[in-house]
Amino acid sequence: MNRDEKMAQKLHYCWLIFFLMLVGCSQNQQRAVEILNLELSGRLEVDFPIKDLDYNTSTKTLYLAESYKDYIWVYSDFDFLNKFGGKGNHKNSFQLLTDIEVSENGNILALDNLRKRIAIFDKNGIYKNEILLNKYSNPTKFTLSNDDLLYLYDNDEQEVVIINMLTAQEFIRLGKYEIESPQAIKINNNLLNVTTNKQQTDTFFGMGGFNQNYPFLTVIDNFQNTISLVDNFITINKIVKTQAIVQSPIMGMMIKYNTLIIYTQKEVLLYNIKYNLNQ
Repeated sequence: MNRDEKMAQKLHYCWLIFFLMLVGCSQNQQRAVEILNLELSGRLEVDFPIKDLDYNTSTKTLYLAESYKDYIWVYSDFDFLNKFGGKGNHKNSFQLLTDIEVSENGNILALDNLRKRIAIFDKNGIYKNEILLNKYSNPTKFTLSNDDLLYLYDNDEQEVVIINMLTAQEFIRLGKYEIESPQAIKINNNLLNVTTNKQQTDTFFGMGGFNQNYPFLTVIDNFQNTISLVDNFITINKIVKTQAIVQSPIMGMMIKYNTLIIYTQKEVLLYNIKYNLNQ
């Protein structure tokens, strides 16, 4: 790399740091908005074990990764729409599917751990492209931020690597030896939520550094409200709101805009979050 390229890379990093600082400040200054209630908007039961999932709020579409067989199942408004993937060595199949995510533009991204790649599909499950991860020894989980940053968990290094999707350059690493084989990682409100195997939640600042441990599954919305699952009861800012009626132990929880998603091994619950926007 010559001198001009090194200077350009440093300038790129400086601008990226400045941009992320602005994003963090703007989110921290977000006014508090009270959650009035949660309404169960739907429940989906399936006959296969769920490995991971994501939800597109604009199209009301659920994407479920099936354990063992490595299919991705697509449900629109809780009705079966499509499935694709499965075991194999082709571009549209997987050797070991470990995580999926829906991007802002509606593409489906799927992490194949053994082939060290993230395959990219359009909303209909048609293969488009892939991100190669050969430089990472054991990539198992990932999530995407709204500003084109990829958070990739390397299980051998026990840390999260932040990669600029636009340039494919590694930006920073966080949580080394603090994150051990997480069940899920999700980025929301400039916080990285790590679901541990003990059904607890560790949060890290989006730019690195441990933030807080919660003894229960917990998410934080864009207005700094803390939503937790305590013995299957959903609490908001430590106040019990409702009970999640499920048939098996809860595996995970996430928040997408004004939708709370709770899932077990074979069912998914969606809750609509009602905010007091008249404050």
